[in-house]
Amino acid sequence: MKTKKGSAKEVTAIIIGVILFLVTVMLQGRISAIIAEITQNGGSPGPLNSANGIIVQIQVLVSVLMVVLGKKKGVVTAVVINLLNSAYTLVVVALLTKNFGALPGVVSPIITAVTCYIIYSYSAKVTKANDELKKANEDLIENNRIIREKDQKLIYLAYYDVLTGLANRQLFIEQIDENIEKNNKEPFTVISANIDDFKMINDTYGHNAGDIILSTYADRLKQFCGESAFVGKLDGDEFAILLKGESTDASVLAYIEKLCSAVCAPVIINGNPFNASLSFGVAYYPNDGRNSAEILKSTDVAVNNAKAGGRGRTCFCSQRQTV
Repeated sequence: MKTKKGSAKEVTAIIIGVILFLVTVMLQGRISAIIAEITQNGGSPGPLNSANGIIVQIQVLVSVLMVVLGKKKGVVTAVVINLLNSAYTLVVVALLTKNFGALPGVVSPIITAVTCYIIYSYSAKVTKANDELKKANEDLIENNRIIREKDQKLIYLAYYDVLTGLANRQLFIEQIDENIEKNNKEPFTVISANIDDFKMINDTYGHNAGDIILSTYADRLKQFCGESAFVGKLDGDEFAILLKGESTDASVLAYIEKLCSAVCAPVIINGNPFNASLSFGVAYYPNDGRNSAEILKSTDVAVNNAKAGGRGRTCFCSQRQTV
């Protein structure tokens, strides 16, 4: 649409330019005839010669404008009409009227035609250079966008679990370290939650079933915890929850009971309900560890003790107590 509008403007500019040019040629011819008549009668043309010079300058201006506004069509038109004007001046004005003083007017249109071509050639080179620069800038912007997208993907892969969208072990560790650094004296609780018999689920029903259970439990955990806790997926079937503030064994058990009610509902896979319980390991900061490594080691010990006691149990690392 823009190309059609641009082409229409170019044609309009050329038509107007041609009309103006023809008017100046007619005036030029009329003035040259009057000059020839005055000269033959022995008179002096006086200011008429200056008028011709002004008309020539107007022709140059009109020609340049046609090149600038009409582009390629404009330069072709400008060159053609100037060469025709030169031939007209030579044959009609100079030879037929025998006004040999008009001979410089033969050269002027030729020079104008050459000037128009030079202007167009230079303008075309500048336009081409600008187009190449614009294209290079667009390519640079696109490459930067691709790089940013790849950086975002790499950051996501470095800190989030692809299957569930939860924070991975690295991000969960950084969250613990950040919590310790910012609130060194403030206690918090880390709860590890492992899906019981997950290997048996994968071996018996396939990894697709296992993935569905993992993603479903992850969604339920996110919905249950909301903004009150930080949730992560540390390993294949291991989730972890960070609860800020001081907790008691009783409050943690009550929290876990509500969590199980929200998360451990049957998962429907291919029309069949699957029940998978969770075993929990609990560690307190700073009692069970002074840094992220010690805290997670404590939760691992606790959850292993819980699993050793059966399915769906909770173990507190500080007391080695299984409930």
